[in-house]
Amino acid sequence: WEACRAAYGALDTGNPQPVQEACFGGHAMFMQHSRVHIESAEFSSMGQALQMARYPIHWHLAGNASGSYVRSSSMHNNFQRCVTVHGTSDVLIADNVCHDTFGHAFYLEDGIETGNTFRRNLVVSA
Repeated sequence: WEACRAAYGALDTGNPQPVQEACFGGHAMFMQHSRVHIESAEFSSMGQALQMARYPIHWHLAGNASGSYVRSSSMHNNFQRCVTVHGTSDVLIADNVCHDTFGHAFYLEDGIETGNTFRRNLVVSA
């Protein structure tokens, strides 16, 4: 994660490649008909910097995802956001901690997402 921070510090050269290489991690994308139950999980070194739709936890155009949730989980030292909800409704994001991430921690992508609940989440940045 420190290599990623250092690469961002050198981004003013106009060359994004060092950032993309240093800030590259896994991502979990949930699409239509997904039912997601994540609880008491840890997500670290996830996401891909400067890449759209490569977030640690990402509901992507899943439509009605009633009953899906991420709760009581830890997300830290990630390369892009913590939880993204895009084109998806009725997801519960509760009792999570997001610490030291790049970009918005909890993110509704288009503003058309409805019925989602963000409850008692904590975002901390050093």
